[in-house]
Amino acid sequence: METESCPRFGRRVLPDTIRLVASGTRHAGLREVLERWLDKYAGKDWESRHVDSRILLKFFPKMEQAAKDFVVILENNIVTLMEEKLTEAQKKHVKAVGVPVVFYSTAGVRDFHDWYRDGFFIAIRAAINQPTNTKGYKLFTNPEMTRPITGAEEGLYAFLTLNHLTKRLSEDSVFCSRGADGTRRCRNDLAGVVEVGGASAQLVFPVDDSDILPSFVKPVNLQAERLLPESYPIAGVVSVSFMQLGVASSAGLFLKQLCSTEQFLRDGVCYNPCFFEGYEQPCSAGEVTIDKNGKASVSEDIRKNRLKPIGTYCSQNNPEIGMKATNELQCRANGIDPQQPLQKRLEFSNCSKIVGTGDFETCHAQIERLLISPRLPLPANIEAASSGFESVGHVFSFASSRSPMVITGGAMVASIRLLQKVELLSSPFEGNASELERAAKTFCSSPIVRDGAGAVIEVGKHQVKLDALNHDICKTMAVNVSLLEHMETADKRPTSITWEKSVVDDDGREVADLGWQVGAVLQLVLDPGRWSRMAYQTGWAHNL
Repeated sequence: METESCPRFGRRVLPDTIRLVASGTRHAGLREVLERWLDKYAGKDWESRHVDSRILLKFFPKMEQAAKDFVVILENNIVTLMEEKLTEAQKKHVKAVGVPVVFYSTAGVRDFHDWYRDGFFIAIRAAINQPTNTKGYKLFTNPEMTRPITGAEEGLYAFLTLNHLTKRLSEDSVFCSRGADGTRRCRNDLAGVVEVGGASAQLVFPVDDSDILPSFVKPVNLQAERLLPESYPIAGVVSVSFMQLGVASSAGLFLKQLCSTEQFLRDGVCYNPCFFEGYEQPCSAGEVTIDKNGKASVSEDIRKNRLKPIGTYCSQNNPEIGMKATNELQCRANGIDPQQPLQKRLEFSNCSKIVGTGDFETCHAQIERLLISPRLPLPANIEAASSGFESVGHVFSFASSRSPMVITGGAMVASIRLLQKVELLSSPFEGNASELERAAKTFCSSPIVRDGAGAVIEVGKHQVKLDALNHDICKTMAVNVSLLEHMETADKRPTSITWEKSVVDDDGREVADLGWQVGAVLQLVLDPGRWSRMAYQTGWAHNL
């Protein structure tokens, strides 16, 4: 990114010059690192018994070493990208001013209880501020740039990313103009976003000052919170994040709830309306693989069980459960008994296998009942409930917007693209719930055919190979339908609804993926005073 220095105003970052240099290598997640540390120093099966976290403080030096090992891999990745992508002149400049590191954790460890997560971040910050590379790059960070973020923050950063990349927040935006007197005027055409990740889902959209909202709804003023400068469009934004509604976490929780219901569990067989007819798998929320013959198997590795995070959270040894009856009730309402050991919490009682029925109407009804508008908040949703929204259904009942809405997330977008590919959904698709429901009903009722090449889903003249990514895609389609229905029945309907995974420029080249990452950088650099203090006045030299 580039900067400019103006008399009396100091140096500021030019947001339009922020560029994605490259994507780094994906490494072990923070949750995996923390769980390995606990396995070693708290002992195996720590999730099923009381552990005195104060005693584990004596092993903090071991956590510091784990953080150093983690950061060395990260640092090597950063340095390699710098060496490959920067010119020699740019390298000299970067080495002189230092490399600020923004490192945030999101829903993957948001529900990790006790001091372990925050302690690990202390160790990570210390490791980043002691760079070990031999190329002369001086990495540095601080508690503002390296920390866990809340769900609401994650949503706001995704909102900033979308509106920045689509030029709604650009100084040269087509949504802004200058009057005859030179005054810059901007229409508030900011877009909302529904971001569905692996562990959580965020709903963020602007609301008008004239909107009459319930007293508990407190829109975030982007200028007052210093997320945007005063020169940008004034905006009040509703930002809500729901744990357990990410693609992976919701898949595990949905199976657990469904297969605990008498209506769908008969004689040891769980009949899942969101699986294709002819599909079978063992009764488990483990990671699914499908072999070349089309047979599904499930990993027995607890770390790969999609119920593992919520199963760990819903433990009587977690103070949030043991000391709060409402939180325990939420776990029990979802078929998880906090008194049981972890293995029992992850099991499907009295279930031998799961069989698909391909009944999309029933699938949609159960998704709405269990995930979108549950009677009680889903577990680990203290943040959302404290903001007044206990479910996605509540959000659109109490607040709504006419702003364009973009739904993002790999699985959410893939489900729409797949229906378009098999010619069941119009292209472009304008977000009509009835049209999507009809298309999904036809697709999900299609039979699975097995031949020598494996298993395929036959949809008219099209064949779709069954794999680990699409075996439960009907669940995602049902989530999309429910979202559209709630938007359509709200007081205000979005002017447009689209599904996008990334933003492309006028030449069709991908600029960057949607998500919270670009917004996280923006909210730091758009405040010149704060950024100057962090990056220049108290940069790498401050950490010597």
